[in-house]
Amino acid sequence: SNARTYDTESNVLALDATLSTDVGDFQFFTSYVDEDFSTVPEQTFPSPVAAKERLATYELVYSFGESQRVRRGGFSGLVGIHFEDRELNTASSVGPLQIATSSTSAPTSIYADLRYGITDNLTIFGGARMLWFDGFRNAVSNSLVPFPPSGAATGPVSEEEFLPALGLAYYFSETNVLSGSVRRGYNPGGIGLNFATGQPYTFESETVTTAEVTFRGENARQSVTYGVTAFYNWHDNPQLFVETVPNVIQTRQVVNQPEGISFGLEFDGTWQVTERVKLDAALGFLETEVTQASATPPGLQGNRFGQDSNITLSVGGEVQLTGVLSADARATYRGKSFNDLNNDPRSEVGDYWLFDLGVTAEWNDSVTLRGYVTNVFDEIGVTRFVGGGAFADVTAPRTFGVTLTSRF
Repeated sequence: SNARTYDTESNVLALDATLSTDVGDFQFFTSYVDEDFSTVPEQTFPSPVAAKERLATYELVYSFGESQRVRRGGFSGLVGIHFEDRELNTASSVGPLQIATSSTSAPTSIYADLRYGITDNLTIFGGARMLWFDGFRNAVSNSLVPFPPSGAATGPVSEEEFLPALGLAYYFSETNVLSGSVRRGYNPGGIGLNFATGQPYTFESETVTTAEVTFRGENARQSVTYGVTAFYNWHDNPQLFVETVPNVIQTRQVVNQPEGISFGLEFDGTWQVTERVKLDAALGFLETEVTQASATPPGLQGNRFGQDSNITLSVGGEVQLTGVLSADARATYRGKSFNDLNNDPRSEVGDYWLFDLGVTAEWNDSVTLRGYVTNVFDEIGVTRFVGGGAFADVTAPRTFGVTLTSRF
């Protein structure tokens, strides 16, 4: 069938300024993003969409001392304040159903990340973020026929979260270090629409506690750097896509589950083969499980989260052709995953490769010209099924681009 075609306009402004002093660096960063996209006037797909988003970010950071390793009695770190103002408005229609959503959010946080050298080889690090999240969400659906019925979901959101982190790092040498940490994270709630019922709905925020162990190493003689990371996450109130009526994909929506876990391994490395040739690779494994499920719908206990590829792989390389010109290539693989928490074998997605190529010219570290092709073979990989299963989100098509960067 006909697919949606969009017109998109994006404007991005950013300023990053740093003042260096004898007692540390003061960095101020601000950005503004203005983005509109909508289906083209000639659209023949029977479900037009329009959206407008505005996002302003402000951040002030003070940093002092060494950025990584600190010796016995040494102290370093950073403290900062972050503010964000976001507004998103959408309008769409699905058959007789007219849908409009609007949301605003203004999260504010203060944070610190500090390091102290217990010995020359052992460093303790940690910190915390105090987050205040305020927002408002509104969704309205109007139907031109008796079913699905019209509906609305609206209301303010006001939450406070304390997000601590603590860890240890042991330096075998300047470039070989073993570290472990425990930290807590947060993701705000949101709003959506159940396409089967035509009813808007809201879902709550989620938090996660992460335990992680990492080893970073370097073999200077072989020109190899590598890393290994193992992690384990405890999820509280995780936000997961669920078919509220099993095997009816039109009823798919985000539903908080009481508890879940996820764990995995990550490997990465680089090899400077010659002065001109460099290779890199990364491999990741992931397992997820709902350890405590809601009673409705039934049968979710022990299922995978959905949208969680069991394996990801990336292999790339760069060749320095001349003093100015270089070429690079990359292949990435996304393994299989289920479309949602119901784990229906008929809704498996993923299992595809993407290949990218690029050529870069750089003059005196001040001007960079790059040309690239992404998804060289125009692979159509399904990332998720939507719209009752009749449609799917797929990988971006083969794309050609040129960028010019000037630094001053």
